[in-house]
Amino acid sequence: AGVIGLTGIGQRPMAPGASSGWGMAMPHSHVSAYDYVADTELVAVCDLSEDAIAKYRSDWDARLPEVNVYTSHKELLEKENLDIISVVTGDNVHAQITVDAVDAGVRGVLCEKPIASSLADADRMIEAVESAGVPMVVDHSRRWMFPWVQAAQLVEEGAIGEVVRVVANQGGPRAMLFRNGTHMCDTINWFAQGNPTAVYGINEKGFEGYGPRYASDGGHDPDTDPAVSILVEYDNDVRAFWNQCKTMPGIFQVDTYGTEGYIQVSQDRATITTG
Repeated sequence: AGVIGLTGIGQRPMAPGASSGWGMAMPHSHVSAYDYVADTELVAVCDLSEDAIAKYRSDWDARLPEVNVYTSHKELLEKENLDIISVVTGDNVHAQITVDAVDAGVRGVLCEKPIASSLADADRMIEAVESAGVPMVVDHSRRWMFPWVQAAQLVEEGAIGEVVRVVANQGGPRAMLFRNGTHMCDTINWFAQGNPTAVYGINEKGFEGYGPRYASDGGHDPDTDPAVSILVEYDNDVRAFWNQCKTMPGIFQVDTYGTEGYIQVSQDRATITTG
């Protein structure tokens, strides 16, 4: 495996005692995940930033001394024979790196969220991997977290009858549309079990201190990527109501209502009410 992009979730070590929705200590970055999983071997990493590479070497050289380090993703792809590549760069270059990886013969792509900065880039990525028969996964981690997977399976099996509404609440400084909001968007679509046909949204208005709080996670202009309130209509007549607010307590909660009950999933716990 290889990792392109070594800042943040790209390479940070697993914190001692760190936990996740699995109820156990888990890696919190792509490098630490490949190191943690016995069936994978990390052979190469890449970043344009010398500072990021220096941080990687400080954190990982002692444990992973044989990993090759590159400053060009094209050189990495040319020299390495990879089964998997993690794309952990800015989303504005996800498309080009994914296309280059497919062209180089990489056999699987794991891309960080959001998938791309534009619909055109996302379509380009999908076309590249589908035409080559290469599996690609976008890292929406709740798709593998036990409470969320179990709740989605119950919904799919009809445990609450026919789904009619999905109500989602997301709060905290990271609750903005194009960052952690992409996780919520994916989760709502998952539980709604349909394809969106219409979306209505209102941006959260900025306030004193809104920008600096946002800048700690991505540095985008808060006027173009704030928290939002959204109504989504689906082709199966389900409606989803999604509320984000940066001043709410940190929360990631989805309530799915059916004709025979409802399921609530919040962080690492799921509850079902029927009848």
